[in-house]
Amino acid sequence: MKSSAKYWLYALLISISVLTDTSVIAGERHALLVGVSNYLNHGVGLNNLPGAVNDIESLVPVLQEQWGFSAANITRLTDQQATRENILQTLAKLAQKLAPGDHLLFYFSGHGTGPLDTSKVAPLAHTTAALLPYDTAKIGRLTADSSSVLVGQRDIRPLFESLDQKGVYVTAIIDACYSEHATRTGFKLLPSRASSLTLDYSAGSFGTGSHAKDAYPYRNIITLSASAANQTAAELGNEAALRQFPTLDGEFHGAFSDVMLRALSTGSLPDYGPLDKNADGALTTQELYNGITRYMQIKGYEQTPKLQPTLSTQSKGRDLREQRLFFAADAPSPAT
Repeated sequence: MKSSAKYWLYALLISISVLTDTSVIAGERHALLVGVSNYLNHGVGLNNLPGAVNDIESLVPVLQEQWGFSAANITRLTDQQATRENILQTLAKLAQKLAPGDHLLFYFSGHGTGPLDTSKVAPLAHTTAALLPYDTAKIGRLTADSSSVLVGQRDIRPLFESLDQKGVYVTAIIDACYSEHATRTGFKLLPSRASSLTLDYSAGSFGTGSHAKDAYPYRNIITLSASAANQTAAELGNEAALRQFPTLDGEFHGAFSDVMLRALSTGSLPDYGPLDKNADGALTTQELYNGITRYMQIKGYEQTPKLQPTLSTQSKGRDLREQRLFFAADAPSPAT
């Protein structure tokens, strides 16, 4: 056999071995994208968010064209569709449907809130007390009925644990505020995603226990959120805001979501450069987080995105922060 033929045969065998290695085969990508711009009971304490649904609608083509998500695997719940029941039922169905090694992107764009007892809200990414769906109900003017919202510890954690134990890799991206008791409210020019509603009881934290020092409870789930618990998340939801901070497509968006769309669309950010800083061809969640955080600092946004788990809270073993984005690089096995 000629040397050139031997070379091509060797290359073919190597490529076959790589493609059949389960440690590098990605499972199916799925996405549940939730956005609420127009709340059923909007008014005092619960303002509408012009950019939230735009966040979701703009994200869909980016996921399809740049990240290999098929249209059949993307579920959108916006405004009237984004009820508490629909969100939980859709997550439950996905928990049953997805297989070990699959990836789920859960993206929420809307209001969040903290419990009345603010000592229960840890200042980290996964620790918002609740996300507010379309049909959030109010008790009085400034209190959210806890039975109508998505309380992390009560509602989200059991579903996330089911996915985690099954070996499904989850990226949760949350563009919402975590506590109305914000010490920094961002630019006065900018509206925010801070609801002034508190819950009618002291709920647990988003998807975990109540305290930041608790060990991170998941093996295959990572959370990237728009701001810390003592910050609001900016809403680029009026013409004055757009003049100061033009969005990627000229439409209203959450500030965090606008930066996320820029990053996921091109793999780079202005004044920051390529997100894949080590140029290894694999964008990790940590690299995405580094770029988004630095870009928001450069632009002057007074909110700091948060990534969970931290190095100190994640369990030993695979470093979730260095996981390839939207890809189960080391296919996790179900819990035993």
